[in-house]
Amino acid sequence: MNRMSVKIRAVSVLLAAALMMPVSASQVSSSYNFRVLLDEKPIGYHEFELSHEDAIKRVSSTAKFDVKLLFITAFKYRHSSSERWQDNCLTGIEAQTNSNGKRQNVNAQRVDDALRINSSSGTRQVDGCVQTFAYWNPSILEASQLLNSQTGDYVDVEVTSLGTDRVKLGDTEVEARKFKLKSAPDYDGEPVDITLWYDPSVEQWLALESAAKGDRMLRYERINPPLRSDSSLNDANTRASR
Repeated sequence: MNRMSVKIRAVSVLLAAALMMPVSASQVSSSYNFRVLLDEKPIGYHEFELSHEDAIKRVSSTAKFDVKLLFITAFKYRHSSSERWQDNCLTGIEAQTNSNGKRQNVNAQRVDDALRINSSSGTRQVDGCVQTFAYWNPSILEASQLLNSQTGDYVDVEVTSLGTDRVKLGDTEVEARKFKLKSAPDYDGEPVDITLWYDPSVEQWLALESAAKGDRMLRYERINPPLRSDSSLNDANTRASR
C-alpha cells in the first residue's frame, strides 16, 4: 500500500467537529474548517459541523485532498462521515472513503451496551463507550482506545501532554497546548503518530501534524471561513504544483 495513502488515511479518520455549546434542536452550534497542507503547500480541506438534536450530537465531516506533481494529480483523497454522539459516546456512524481509488465504508450502530461495527475488514462488536479519532472532542485525550472511522479498526492509543507551545495558524502564531497521540498498528500494519494543538484551555482544536512518505509533513491549520468552493481548491492546487 502507498505509504502516503496510509498516513493521510490515518490522519483523516476522522473524526468530526466543534465546540460543546448548548443550542436548540437541529441548530449548528459551530464548525471547524481546516486548510490541509503537504510540506506547507495547500492540497485541500477538511471541514466539520456539529448540531444538536435533543441529547444527540450530530457531526458531519468532509475532506478533499489532491496532491499534484507537475500539474498531474498523483494522489486523490475523498472522505465523508456522519456521526451521532450521546454522553460523549458514539451511537452511530456512516463513513465513506476513496483513497486514491481504494474505497472503504464503515457503518456502526449502538445496540444496548455495545457498538456493532461493519466495515471492509469485517464485522465486530465493541462493548462500552466507544469514541472515534474525534480531535474536536478533547475527551479523546483521555482515551485508551479509539475507532478509526475509515477502516473500522478499534486500536489502542496513548496520549502524552507536551506542555505549552505556540502554533502557527496562517500568518499568525497563537498560544496553545501541545499533545502527542500514538496508536498501535491497525489491520494494515500502520500506527498513528500525530501531534495536536489545542487552545490553552484545551477546548478548541487548532492544528495537527503527521509525517508522510518521504520525510514530508501533512498539516491541518484551522481557518475561517471554509474552503469548500471549487475555485478556492483550484487556487490551492495551482499554488501547490508550483
